[in-house]
Amino acid sequence: MTTSTHAAPAPIPVRPHPAADHRPFITEAQTAAYTAALRAGVTRLTITGWEQQADGSLLQILPTGAALAYSPGTPLTALTPCAAGVRHPHPVATLADLRNAQADAAACTSAHRPPTRPEPTPAVRPLADAFPHGPGADTQPLDVTTLRADHAQEHSHG
Repeated sequence: MTTSTHAAPAPIPVRPHPAADHRPFITEAQTAAYTAALRAGVTRLTITGWEQQADGSLLQILPTGAALAYSPGTPLTALTPCAAGVRHPHPVATLADLRNAQADAAACTSAHRPPTRPEPTPAVRPLADAFPHGPGADTQPLDVTTLRADHAQEHSHG
């Protein structure tokens, strides 16, 4: 008589209970954004491609590198990148608006330099200079043990 050398069957993986995942498959906001895009004639999007942003808006990246942004109560907005990498916002009511937004961004020749930091106002600078600062400033020594003792007496939990 021969004995079988087969191993015990592997356990079947258990899926988590559906109630464990509280996120709906498609949110109402995604449906609203998708509907707004369809009304504008932008038809090659997916409902689940709309990603919720921290400010409550939804964003979907297009294959061209542009993005569509949707916020409830505001028009659909195309964010089209120019050669400098800055995304230009354009309201989109039709597919032609999206195409024009992409053409405008492609024609952008601005360098988009960041704004320079303004100098402090003259009234603020003398006030700051009036206070001693730096390694040679005249300061008073601080005894930390006195502070700790005062703190312990005030907050005793007897």
